[in-house]
Amino acid sequence: MVMVEALAAGTPVIAFAHGAAPEIVEHGVNGFLVEGEDEMAATVEQAAGIDPEACRRTAAERFAPDQVAAAYEQVYRRAPAWSGRAAAY
Repeated sequence: MVMVEALAAGTPVIAFAHGAAPEIVEHGVNGFLVEGEDEMAATVEQAAGIDPEACRRTAAERFAPDQVAAAYEQVYRRAPAWSGRAAAY
């Protein structure tokens, strides 16, 4: 949530390229994905060149409450089919 909240506020995100970060951060568009601490430190100055509006747009388009709710609804609708397969294992 922290990355999405930062984007919604127009703040670029610098994150390690692990976990959910690659799904949220568009490298060079709304922040940077890095591999190590040295790369992260070197990227801080580059973040000033990221357009705050691009960050806000990402949050609005991909993480607006109605979008997230619709995605969760799709998962929940498929859940009964998954539970039957899970029981077979």
